[in-house]
Amino acid sequence: MSRILVIGDAILDRYLYGLCPRLSPEAPVPIMRVTGQIDQAGGACNVALNAHALGIDTRLISVVGQDQAGKDLVDTLNSQLSHFHLQQIRVQTTVKTRYVSGSHHLMRLDDEETCKAEDLEDVLRYYSEYIRDASWVIFSDYGKHFQSVAGEIIRVANAEKVPIAVDPKCPFWDLYQGADLIMPNADEYHEATLRSENSHPLELLAKHKIKEMVITEGSHGMTYWSQKRKKPVHRGAVAQEIMDPCGAGDTAMAALIVGKIQGLKIEDCLDYANLAAGYVCQRMGTHIVSKKEVPLPDVRKVA
Repeated sequence: MSRILVIGDAILDRYLYGLCPRLSPEAPVPIMRVTGQIDQAGGACNVALNAHALGIDTRLISVVGQDQAGKDLVDTLNSQLSHFHLQQIRVQTTVKTRYVSGSHHLMRLDDEETCKAEDLEDVLRYYSEYIRDASWVIFSDYGKHFQSVAGEIIRVANAEKVPIAVDPKCPFWDLYQGADLIMPNADEYHEATLRSENSHPLELLAKHKIKEMVITEGSHGMTYWSQKRKKPVHRGAVAQEIMDPCGAGDTAMAALIVGKIQGLKIEDCLDYANLAAGYVCQRMGTHIVSKKEVPLPDVRKVA
């Protein structure tokens, strides 16, 4: 049975909804009266939930703090994902609180703290055990906790001969050396080229011993590069109204790897990931797309 193992930064996405009937007399800012709150699992959790909803058995490994936000994140996951391990450590759980009135984001407040590498020793032991049953690993790096052990995460995957995909936040790609696939957005890719002597995509991949790359380009679609192919593959996004792009990158990563596991050729993987990410962008909040909402393409022959 195919299985995806997701490891990386767990985030609690908290949405506070309300009304803004007037401006403050103290400063030119709206006064918001909160009328509702929704907690959603973000970061690596969102990747795992989307992969699971798209039909692949998925496990998640991450860390949370010994605080109420950590408990809230576990409670949010309990009703949606069967297999996950969120190790409690002495760190503040990462929380992104968004204040929303109607369809407008007024502000985002981030509470976060970075842990030490030694705090992740138990998590890495679980990772070394769970990876033996995995078909793919997804390393979801949000720059919170796991960058200090990125090399070990990739080394273990290579040793077990399990392909690993990386969603990068660090512009220095030495950190991700040996990954099978890397999936930066356009800004992240540009930052990586600025910090490398190799500006051409294939040179950048060769330098860091990364086999494949998919650059997500928002409304312009996605571009695929591979050391095995001389020319890139570009697939445009479906034109649609964007309401909220939050979590679209997580969904794109999950859909792309689901497509690979299901045997789609790369063109169909890109179309599938574009479609899934676009569906999420049309909805407010961290939306989880299902295989009913975004069915897998019929063509399943790898080129």
